[in-house]
Amino acid sequence: MKMKRLYMYAMIAAASFGLGSCSSFLEQSSPSVFTPDVVYEDIDMTYKVLMGVYSKFNEDATYSQYLGIILNCQSDSEIRSFTYNNPTSDDGRATTNYKPQITSSMVTKAVSALYEAIERANVLIEGIEGSSLYASGNGDVVKMHGEAITLRAQCYRDLIRMLGNVPFKIEATKTDLSNVYLPKTDRFEIMETLIGQLEQFAGELPWRQDTPERVTQGYARGLCAQLALMRAGWNYSTDGKWIEPDAADAKPFYQIAMEQTKKVIDEGGYSLVQSSSAYSGFENLWRTICQRQYADNEVLFEIGFVLSRSSEFGYTIGPRLRTTTPAYGYATQGQIFTPIEFFYSYHPDDTRRPVSVYCTEFRDISDTGEYANGVTSKTGISENIISNPQEFRVGKWNAMWMPSDFASASFAANTKTGTGVNFPMMRYSDILLMYAEAAYNYTGSASALARDALKTVRQRAIPTMSDGEFEEYLSTKTFMKAIKDERRWEFVGEGIRKWDLIRWGELHTAIATTKTLCKGIYGESGTRSYNFEFKTRRVNGETVERTIPQTVYYRYDDNNEMILDANYDYDRAKAPSADYFSSNNGGCWFWDAEGKAKSTTAKQYDQYIDNLAIGLFEDDATGYGYLYCPFYPIPSDMIRDYNGVLKQDYGFPNQ
Repeated sequence: MKMKRLYMYAMIAAASFGLGSCSSFLEQSSPSVFTPDVVYEDIDMTYKVLMGVYSKFNEDATYSQYLGIILNCQSDSEIRSFTYNNPTSDDGRATTNYKPQITSSMVTKAVSALYEAIERANVLIEGIEGSSLYASGNGDVVKMHGEAITLRAQCYRDLIRMLGNVPFKIEATKTDLSNVYLPKTDRFEIMETLIGQLEQFAGELPWRQDTPERVTQGYARGLCAQLALMRAGWNYSTDGKWIEPDAADAKPFYQIAMEQTKKVIDEGGYSLVQSSSAYSGFENLWRTICQRQYADNEVLFEIGFVLSRSSEFGYTIGPRLRTTTPAYGYATQGQIFTPIEFFYSYHPDDTRRPVSVYCTEFRDISDTGEYANGVTSKTGISENIISNPQEFRVGKWNAMWMPSDFASASFAANTKTGTGVNFPMMRYSDILLMYAEAAYNYTGSASALARDALKTVRQRAIPTMSDGEFEEYLSTKTFMKAIKDERRWEFVGEGIRKWDLIRWGELHTAIATTKTLCKGIYGESGTRSYNFEFKTRRVNGETVERTIPQTVYYRYDDNNEMILDANYDYDRAKAPSADYFSSNNGGCWFWDAEGKAKSTTAKQYDQYIDNLAIGLFEDDATGYGYLYCPFYPIPSDMIRDYNGVLKQDYGFPNQ
């Protein structure tokens, strides 16, 4: 296992240079008690200042929890858990359901942490640019300059995703504070500046670092492409209107995204993790990540965490482990759900589905009473089919796949423990799909290269798909629709889908469509109806029609842990043999004996679906922003600190 050292270096840097948190958005101070002529003429000292920038990304307020997990919900694929009849029970749930308060602690902490990281980057960039080492082209210092430029761009990307237009400060705070009280800058203007800087300085970075926990040229160019696609996309005006992009205005940015991703494809040397004798390529990737190992041929940059200190990946997001056990550690929550409709949208042979979506949880099987079909006893931790359609969970970060040192540490602590599992900020499949999207929109046609980029991702997911079958699949939908669907299936849970939907102008329509589809499957009027895109599958050499089954029959592997051969998307008349269990203690899955939704649960499910993203569909009379507003309000502390310079947009109140 490769050791992850970057986080510890960052902590050393924070201690060495006094990088404490500031109590005010305005009081962001220099990250060094040493003078610039000392710090930036010394490579090791400069490195420590750089680590101070990285150190902000290990906090719960940034990528360990808020920016990495929670604030990426709600979408048509990721749902932060909430009580079916109370979608705003606390700050986090109100915020993710688009009813944020201007005093939201979660948004306030995230915004403050990002601005602190930006200030640290600003100081570092100015210090490096004023040094003789940079002027003479010292390779280490030039590389660190490129890192700081990229990390600052990442922070501003996340700020404008959350807040829309924001104060844009790209110089260190002056002693007289004359450059502090800045008004907001239009987010499209911010994107254009960041794109230009990344185009200019991405070449300062290597394609590989000593660890993928430091940004690379591949990530910088990918981030540039990501911002360019955002700039080419839809806008939401301050007075509450969705604005469709002008084709002529968007085209240069599609060109930038196309050129930047093409350079990564041609020169970066990246590839997708492939299958082994035991696992699919996609499962190999996520097992590697969960094992706290590097998959740096596919992951261009990842936020580094350390066991027992940080990372809620595998606890807040991931399959649920209901029982604390020495083998797998402290019980997890699995708070990020996914709609039942999304589970059924996958191709039946798509190897991503069993990794990405769990309709099961792990628990002490003796609690379930599932002793049917001749099985009279069973003990230990086993996978168990859930009995609530609300609780399909995003997978990927699976505590069952994590190393034994995590299980030992979390079991001993007997409480939530940092998993230490990293967060991939960008994968090579994102580069391929961004290239396909940008090239298609720039040229107006699906070129062979664009099709190959999409095909590379899809054939890793469905290894049995031939080139001819891929072309047949493309004939069923537009190329852009195929890209949008592929991105949904590939990146669920990775903090991408919500932002994709916003730049496509489809956030509210996509969620509304998902709501309708979910109610058709389950709810008071639900009839287990779903229009499968992929209508058949092969079972034991025969082609069968895909449907949502009334009863799921399944068996366990030889270790009595993992479920095998479950008919999640086709009907079985009975258990194939005596060693099979059936869902819901020998009865039906979510339905009664007549195949109808269970009355009480169905009513609750209807309320749950109605309340999903509820604030998105309410107008400004509620005080939570205009209709379909995708942004959060500027934190009230920030409004206060700016002494009247800042006002809320998008229909949010100022106090």
